Amino acid sequence: MNVRLKEFALRKQILALKAEAHRLEIERELGRIGSTVRGLASGMTIIRSLTAQPLVASAAGAIASRVGVGRLLKFVAVGALVWFGYEIARSARSPQEQRSQ
Repeated sequence: MNVRLKEFALRKQILALKAEAHRLEIERELGRIGSTVRGLASGMTIIRSLTAQPLVASAAGAIASRVGVGRLLKFVAVGALVWFGYEIARSARSPQEQRSQ
């Protein structure tokens, strides 16, 4: 076989392996995003089931009127920012650190 043909065959194999590595990395990232979305969806389901209870809805209203809606919104905003920062820090780790877990 010609040397040039062997070189092309080896390049083709290298590209196929790189493509497979990228596909696996994308699949892993999609799994991580999916687990985050499932977590948010389950959190919303819990909130909906709790607010369906009259006692819980009344207690939440009493707490909101006592503490103030503005303070509650600030608390929720700070919690969301902390969660967002955590997700960014987790996704910024090097791929080698992520594989070790």
